[in-house]
This record gives sequence, C-alpha cells and structure tokens, in this order.
Amino acid sequence: MTTPVQLVASVAKGAAVSPTVANPDGSGGPFTIPEGKSFVVTDISIQRLSVLGTAELVEVALQQNIPTGGTTNRWTFIGETTTNVERAFTTGIAFSKPFVVTNGVQSTDVAVGPAVGLLPIALREPPRHRPPAGG
Repeated sequence: MTTPVQLVASVAKGAAVSPTVANPDGSGGPFTIPEGKSFVVTDISIQRLSVLGTAELVEVALQQNIPTGGTTNRWTFIGETTTNVERAFTTGIAFSKPFVVTNGVQSTDVAVGPAVGLLPIALREPPRHRPPAGG
C-alpha cells in the first residue's frame, strides 16, 4: 500500500535544502524515509520566486549522497523558462536514503517548492528479490 505525500522546499541560488512534508492542514514537518521503504517521486513542479514575463535560467536537481563518497544528481532540470516546469515520471524516481533539492549558482532566481514546488510521492516497500523460475 502506498501513501501519497507532498514535499516542499524553497531553495536559494547556489543552495541545497532537504524537502519538508506539506501536511493537509498547511503545516510542515520533517521528512524521513522509513528504514526498509522507498520514497518514489512521481511528479515535480518547479516555480520561480519572482513572477516575471522574461525567461530566466533555472537549474534545479534532486541530489543524493553516494555511499562511497560524493554526490549524484538523480534528476536535473536546466533551462530558461517563464512558467512553471511540470514533470511527471512514468516509473518514478525511487529513493531509499535522504536527498536534497539544489538550485544552481547560475540560476537567476530562488526556486520554490521541492525540486521545487510540490512533489506528490508514495512510500512503498522496495521490490522483493524473486528466485529465477525453475531454480
């Protein structure tokens, strides 16, 4: 069974933040991925803080630490836009460990939301290993 969860983040240029949970009553709270579960990002909405009629450069990513050291961008948007950037993922992006939302130093504005805006996601159990047929 999955539970829909919305995440939000407001990320300054050149910064990285952990998303927070957007509760149904409008309050926020910390977001954690329970041990043995996966957080699956299904949709992303990126909004600029400023409402301008001109295209501005936006670079937003979902970034995760690599167990052996360093980081990796699990999803990135780089482009000029005058409107919200909306993305839906057919298979989703699964996270079993924490991640952050980043906004590149070359972005011309604060990015609002998580990756940035609302992330409707689901918590689900990771796939179970099945032995090969006939084995």
